[in-house]
Amino acid sequence: MTRTVVCGVPRAGKTTLGLVLARAAGVTLGSTDNLIGTHDWSEASAEAALWLGREGSYVLEGVAMVRALRKFLEKSDAKPCDRVIWMPAPRVVLSPGQHVMAQGCRTIWNEVRPALLARRVEVETRP
Repeated sequence: MTRTVVCGVPRAGKTTLGLVLARAAGVTLGSTDNLIGTHDWSEASAEAALWLGREGSYVLEGVAMVRALRKFLEKSDAKPCDRVIWMPAPRVVLSPGQHVMAQGCRTIWNEVRPALLARRVEVETRP
């Protein structure tokens, strides 16, 4: 059983990596992109936080996952997943809005990373 979360800044390749990992593990990819248009910004991360900590194998990805991790960690002492892959660098030039979102993701990552490590979550950074 492996529970993996791929999170990072916009346009970093999270979905592509998530698909590769999900196929290799034989599981369905859970993507916060699927919540766009049906949930507002805060609701999307709250919904994704409910995906964390569940039994069984999974791969979850999306720009909202770092906020979902923060929400999960604030409400639970449980381990949210086994591994988090952080993708801090976009692969293309970001729009001004995406740039602001990336800065927010980095700020939240710096908050949640120590808590993840304290809960013995494997943390990996991919450029």
